[in-house]
Amino acid sequence: MTIEDIEKAVSQLPPDDLARFRAWFDEFEAARFDRKVEQDAASGRLDRLAEQALAGLPAGSHARDMKHLASTAFWEAYRNLPEHIRALADKNYSLLKENPEHRRRRAAVVLDWLAC
Repeated sequence: MTIEDIEKAVSQLPPDDLARFRAWFDEFEAARFDRKVEQDAASGRLDRLAEQALAGLPAGSHARDMKHLASTAFWEAYRNLPEHIRALADKNYSLLKENPEHRRRRAAVVLDWLAC
């Protein structure tokens, strides 16, 4: 099957099936991204970026003192996530608050910094 075959098949899906496919693909892509970030964090590839992000904090501040803010657009997108994805996000946010210095949690700091 070629990319063109896939594109044609997707373009012919009825709206309900397209919505189901989109939800599946979003979860598929998010899981791939999460695995890649976890691998990069575990291997130390994100350490330099994490140090840069943390170095940008005001003098004397500590990662544990960081305040995490979210925009209205973030909360709207969050509310539209499937329940199991929201639960995973909540779990990871709790882990970040508990130990922001942990190598895997520092990946979140890098991603936030890069998004600015």
